[in-house]
Amino acid sequence: MFESLNLSLGARSRLEKTIWILILLFIFSISFSIAASQIFLSILVATYLYWKLRRHRQFPWFPLLLPALTFSYLSLLSVAFSIHPSLSLINAKHLTLFIILPILYDAIRDLNDVRIIYRILIVAGVISAAYGLLQFFNAESEVANIRIKGFMGHWMTFSGLLMILNVLLFSHLLFSKQHPVWFYPAFGILSLALILSLTRNVWIGSLAAFTVMIAMRKVRWIIAIPAVVFIIVLISQLLFPTFVTNRMRNIFNPNETSSRDRIQMLRSGWKIVQDFPLTGVGGDMIQYVYPRYREPDSPFRNNQHLHNNLAQLAAENGILVLAAWIWLITKVISDLIHWKRNVMNSEETFMIHGTIGVVVALLVAGMFEYNFGDSEIRMLFLVLITIPYGWHKSILAKEQSSVESFPATNLPLQ
Repeated sequence: MFESLNLSLGARSRLEKTIWILILLFIFSISFSIAASQIFLSILVATYLYWKLRRHRQFPWFPLLLPALTFSYLSLLSVAFSIHPSLSLINAKHLTLFIILPILYDAIRDLNDVRIIYRILIVAGVISAAYGLLQFFNAESEVANIRIKGFMGHWMTFSGLLMILNVLLFSHLLFSKQHPVWFYPAFGILSLALILSLTRNVWIGSLAAFTVMIAMRKVRWIIAIPAVVFIIVLISQLLFPTFVTNRMRNIFNPNETSSRDRIQMLRSGWKIVQDFPLTGVGGDMIQYVYPRYREPDSPFRNNQHLHNNLAQLAAENGILVLAAWIWLITKVISDLIHWKRNVMNSEETFMIHGTIGVVVALLVAGMFEYNFGDSEIRMLFLVLITIPYGWHKSILAKEQSSVESFPATNLPLQ
């Protein structure tokens, strides 16, 4: 990896090297500290804008920016109609994270850059997962009460990040022939931490992503998935006889407390959407209006969000913002599928399939948790969906350079 890093740095100017190093520090720190990652991102944005304004005045434009800008504009519009505009405006600061899109698009130059980013993310994920496992096995209280958080403030954020990174790693192992041996134990560490996180939405999201990626690799391999799941459940039953298997069983139990509450939150969210259809109640306002809309037999009186991406976006910011978000996701998936069909280098498929897997994992897990609301998840998501566009830009540049190197000539007819 260090050889690849030196190669990527050597191809850049001094200021571009600084930007590239800040990008790597930013993405590495996402798994450890929201404060550190946002400090690195702030320095990165300032450096990038300086580079653009003083050295390279042309700002990039690529298809993903249009739905992203539409989402941002409509989100700001919902602030104006919020039940508490000043608080919603403060909450809208997360929209600034979309600056990640042009920065990453400009920075990615080739497949080597993609591999560097992925490997740094995987290293960070393994360190975070190992620390989470240390928390689990060194816990002073009963193991059944432990929800490991790694370096994060909440187990949902920790498990969501691990889910994304495990999907990326699985894509490497499934599609790439060029990966180091340590990727195999790394996959084991990440997978074990995911299981012991006891977070059911990431279990379901990971299973959905793995199924989709395996189907893209070879459809008939899907037959083995139920057997693998059964083996995992059996091993969990032997090693962790109560709490892991109880959590697994409760996935299908609609009467379990948190499952029942999620169903009731969807009903409450639908009532909110009916009353505030176009612009919602405003950012960060669900926690204030939820007691008025909660179901009478809901087990929890207050909820800060609706534990569902679609319901949360529609109720908080309106169906227009939800439509823009769906447009963004649809654009990413459609472009990735198109590039998948036309990719020439088989080694590039691990990136395309991995990104598809990440989107699937977040969408499926997001049916049971508002994971798009976590800044760490949002930052990593924006980084990963932009990387293929930066790679595709380099492919187009090479094709254009090849055409210009061999101009057409007017040959006389024989």
